[in-house]
Parts: sequence; C-alpha cells; structure tokens
Amino acid sequence: MITCTCKNIFRVGWFAIVLLVSPGITTLAGSPAPVIFYSDLDSGPGKDGQNDKGAFVTVWGKNFGKTPGMVTIGGGQADNYPAWSDTKISFQLGSNAKSGNIVVTTTDNQSSNTIPFTVRTGRIFFTSSSNSSRGSGSYASPWRSPASFYNKAKPGDILYFREGTYSQQYGDSHWGSYNFALGNSNGGAPDRPVALVGYPGETAILDAPSHSYGNINLADSTETVANHVTIANLTLQGADFCIGGGGFWQKNKGGGAYIRIVGNRLSASYEGNTMTGLITVQNDHWRILGNEIKNTGTTPPINNNHGIYVQTGASDTEIGWNYFHDLRMGHVIQVHTDIPYLYQNIRIHDNVITASNVNDSRGINIGRALPGTYGTIYNNILYKLGQNFSAIAIYSGDWKIFNNTLHNIHAVDGMVWISGQAGNTPTAQVMNNIFYSDGQSPYVSALHGAKSSQLEIENNLYFGYTGSDVLEIKGGTKADPSLQDPASGDFHLRAKSPAINRGSDKVAPVVMRDHDGVPRPQDSRFDIGAFEFVIPAR
Repeated sequence: MITCTCKNIFRVGWFAIVLLVSPGITTLAGSPAPVIFYSDLDSGPGKDGQNDKGAFVTVWGKNFGKTPGMVTIGGGQADNYPAWSDTKISFQLGSNAKSGNIVVTTTDNQSSNTIPFTVRTGRIFFTSSSNSSRGSGSYASPWRSPASFYNKAKPGDILYFREGTYSQQYGDSHWGSYNFALGNSNGGAPDRPVALVGYPGETAILDAPSHSYGNINLADSTETVANHVTIANLTLQGADFCIGGGGFWQKNKGGGAYIRIVGNRLSASYEGNTMTGLITVQNDHWRILGNEIKNTGTTPPINNNHGIYVQTGASDTEIGWNYFHDLRMGHVIQVHTDIPYLYQNIRIHDNVITASNVNDSRGINIGRALPGTYGTIYNNILYKLGQNFSAIAIYSGDWKIFNNTLHNIHAVDGMVWISGQAGNTPTAQVMNNIFYSDGQSPYVSALHGAKSSQLEIENNLYFGYTGSDVLEIKGGTKADPSLQDPASGDFHLRAKSPAINRGSDKVAPVVMRDHDGVPRPQDSRFDIGAFEFVIPAR
C-alpha cells in the first residue's frame, strides 16, 4: 500500500473505491509509507568515533523495509547502516550529515515523516567489559571500565557500551549501590547532552551492584543532579529500581531535567515494598520512548511498586511506544505523590500494557495533584489486567482519554473511572475508545462523589458487560468490535468492524496518527480504538 491523495474511500469488504484527491489515504497498490516514531539521540557529532565518522543514531518506526534504503540528516546522506529492519535503523552520521530533519527513504522511493536532529561537536568514547588492557576509550582500544568516562565526561560526550555485563560501581560509590550515581559534573548542557548508549547490534547489560538499589541515579553523594542525559539501547537489571530521577518526593522538581530514556530493556528484583518505579521521573522534560519494561514484581503484587512513576510535579513528560509485560505491581504508569503537585502536559500514548494474569497489575493512574493538572492518554492498548481496580483511574486534573483499546480488564467499579475522593473534581473527555469487558466490569464510572457531569463521553464502542451501564452512553455503539486476534495480542480492526468510521473528530488535535503511525482519519471519520482500519493489499 502507498500513501496517496484521496479525500474519501468507500470500504466494501476488502475493496476500495477512490473518489477525490486529498492527502492521507492509503490505497491498495504498493506498500505503506515509512513512518519514524522516535530516535535515541537528538544531537551528535558527524566526526570522531569509529573511523572518524561520528555518532551512531537509531530510529524506530514502521515500514522501513527489510532492504536498506537511505537515511538523510539535514539533506546529507548517512555514512553507513550497521542495522536495518522494517522497524529499526541504526546509522552512522558521517561528514555529509547536517542539522535539520532525519528522513528515511525506502528502496521503492517512499519517504517518511521527519524528526529534527542537530549535528554538533562532541567527543565519542567506547568501553568494553572484556578488554583486559586499560584502553584509551577509542573504538580500537575501548576503556575496560566505564569509570574512565565518569571521571572525564563533559557536556556533549557519548559513551558506547560494547557487548557484555557491567556490574560494578563506576564513579561515586558513597551514594547507595548504583552502577552510576551521576551529579551535575557528569551531566550535559542545553543542546549538548551526555549520552550512555549501547553499541548498535550488541547487548550491553548494566547489573545493579550487590543486587540492591539500582542502575543509574541522577544524583551523586553531594546531592547535585545531572540534567540533559540520554540513556539508550541498554539492558538494565535493577533491584529497587533501574533509573532514579535524583530528587526527593517531598521536593518540587528536585530531580534531573531534560532526560531521554529510549529503547532500553528494564527489569528489577523488587523484593519488597519499594515505593518506586523502575523509572522515576522527578523533574520536567523527560522522554521515555520505546522501552521494554518486564519481568518485575512480587507475588502477591505490592501496589506501591510501579513501572514508571512520575512525581514531584514533573511536567512536559512524554511516555510513548513502551511495552510493559509480565509485571506484578500496582499501577504500571503512575502520576502521583502523597504531596499534591502541579503536572502539566503529560502525554501517555501508544504504549502496550499487559500482564500474565488480570490480577497481576493495574494500568494508568493519575493520583493526587493540584488544580490545573492536565494531560492526554491516547492510542494505548491495555489488556488482561486491572487487579479488580481499573485500567485508567483519574483522581485529579483534566484529561483527554482518546482512542485507547481496553480488552479483558478486571475492574468491577469501572474500566475507566474518575474519583471525587478528598474533594477532588477531576474532569475527562472519554472518546473513541474500545471497551471490551470481561463481563463483570462496567465501562466508565464516576466514583467517590464524582459526578457524571465531570465526564464528556462520546463515540466509544462497548462490548461484553452483562450488568446495567453505570453512566449513560452518548453517541456510542454497543457491539462486538471484531478485532483481528485479541488472544494473540492483535487488536487491529477487521474489515466489517463497527469501530470503522464511528469515531468523533474532536480528538483531531491530539490523535493525528494511530498506534501503527497511520494518519488519522483514513476516511471521512475517525475509527474507534488504537488502530485505524487500513485496506489490505490484494
């Protein structure tokens, strides 16, 4: 399929009749256009490093093709491609790269959307757990320990970890037991982050020393905090947590700011009530993108443990394209501390959250926060969870809950609900979501003194609940959503799904693409759920 210019398509089974010309419709011929979701680095040097060809950058997305095409940076072609798959490309910048947009062009000459990148000066180093000599930090002679980087790091520097396991303390050893306890002297600066990155195509593991505390804390023993840090393409095996924000839950925005956590694989032992997250966010401007968070928790689950824990008023936080599975804990994504703070522009989107058992974990929770808190929760897929609590629970703020797919959620008070507990008056727009109940769980509820007037509910699709609706369903559809293969985790729409062309266009400013990156809407109206229906090629 290719992206063409069509105003409307009549969907009749697997066929399409193209009528008029206008952007953003997918047709039957060819293959779908490539789409970039995110990158690990957003800046780096085009020189220094391996063969003096600059930083390696990885982008994730869809429809790149299995055969390498071309990546350009500011119009200049990347030098080489150590990895290319349909969903992930690693490339080395090279001397032709310039500040501007990254664009992927496939072998059939289709070009992707763009994401910005800055080519700048900076140093590039390498470390290897297997190097027996001291090493110089170059690609040919990597440091035998990341401690060398800890002692030398300056804003703009990148450290690539070669294959192996790193299980020691590297640097400050007086502030708990971490692989790295970073402080202000180890952090970056605006437009010049410090980056800790796994070398493309290799598995670099950070294993928490003594199996206690965690892997990386953004504060050192002097209680200074590192800002402007990127952590990417690493396997993190933590204990109480993997990445700590460097702040304190009783201090507003006390942790590190401008942090990118991208493309990592995280797990932790969580042997008790840690009251943390594998990733704890404690200041503004975090990007947590494309990580796999898995195999963590206790039996029975402890509700104070989380996957991602956003605290202390951390605003402009994006949590997107992450895969959460086999977790035994409370809310997998939690925005809350016991002290209320103001959280603004929180974006939770395109994540997949599931569990081995419906009682293993909950979904997304917005807890105690100050008036003026707001954010968006969209294009997420949540299934086989709930812990008889919720998939999405809102205690505070104003939230847009758009185009999520919720399947087999165990929550007898409601799959999605708002709460008036402690006198809070949260509001939510709940639109274009698929609610597939386990039979016992209502769809949307207002609890603990909250009123239905605090909810704007439109154009959702409901199926499976055998009791009386808690709230009146407005503009919605009651029907089997006709999903491809939910038992195998495939929640795409079938050709005759009642979710097609039944959505509200009020979501348009937020939900511009679906979970696959397909532009919305594909026809004259939005589809309901995380996926737009795309007519398959014949």
